[in-house]
Amino acid sequence: MSLLVTVVTKDGIIMASDSRTTWTHKDNTITYQDGTKKTFILNDKIGVSTCRNASINKQTIEFHFNKFKELHKDKTITKIPKLLKEYFLELKPTCDIVFFVAGYDSKNKPHAYKVYTQQEIEKVNCSKPTSFWEGEKNFASRAFGTLYVYNKYNYKRHQDYKLPIENFSLKKGVEYAKFIINTSIEYMKFFDVKQTIGGGIDVLAILPSGAFWYEKNN
Repeated sequence: MSLLVTVVTKDGIIMASDSRTTWTHKDNTITYQDGTKKTFILNDKIGVSTCRNASINKQTIEFHFNKFKELHKDKTITKIPKLLKEYFLELKPTCDIVFFVAGYDSKNKPHAYKVYTQQEIEKVNCSKPTSFWEGEKNFASRAFGTLYVYNKYNYKRHQDYKLPIENFSLKKGVEYAKFIINTSIEYMKFFDVKQTIGGGIDVLAILPSGAFWYEKNN
């Protein structure tokens, strides 16, 4: 598994991912490998992150994504989600992959999608700053999910715990994404679970003016 985090701020979009790949063998032993690339630049306006299946037909997802990029790097952000899903399903109809696709259109309007090979594509509302994650998301959902308190007659959102993401700068968005991944790694150490998140964290920043690696481990 993995942990992908995407943060849409007022200044730009952050896409972050860990770099651990995990294999469970027939005898239930587990092999870990760190250094796997899970976040990619499609073009100056679009980034893609991926988790779940680490390979298809004995080739890495990175290998297949680069082939996809050769074919579709000039496509717009609204076209990529459907094309991406179709491409990977053609490689293997039973593949189970999640892609986050995020970036800007020709008018510098932000867009983001959750692309599932075995489910419907979800368009994320980017009309205001937001964040979302996928993979081993137990800690992230507990720590940053909506908190409600009982107010005599019903439950009401606890305003003290409302994340002020609308005020986040690009740097704050990076810190937030990295905190979710780093703390999830530490959180898992206290439970009897597989350490499926780990390795270095890659952080891609996408601005209306172009995409660049904010942090890259390999």
